Amino acid sequence: MENNNLCVGDVVLFSEGRESIRTKFVITHIDPETGYVSGIGADGHMFADKNQSKWEKTGDYCPVVEELLDVLQTLK
Repeated sequence: MENNNLCVGDVVLFSEGRESIRTKFVITHIDPETGYVSGIGADGHMFADKNQSKWEKTGDYCPVVEELLDVLQTLK
C-alpha cells in the first residue's frame, strides 16, 4: 500500500485486517520531517500523525481543502 506521493487534498483509505471498518479521510497536512499525514473524515473525526505507508489513495481529490487552508493562513 505504500504511496509516497500523497498530497494535501488527497482522499485516502485505510483498512486494517480483512473484516475491519475501512476508514477514509482527506489529507489536510503532511509533516515535512516525518512524512506523517493528518486529515479529517466525512464524519468530522480528525486523524493525526498517521504513517502514510499504511494509507492508499482512492483517486479522489478535494481541492477546497487547499483553499480552506489558504484562508486560515490569513487569519494568523
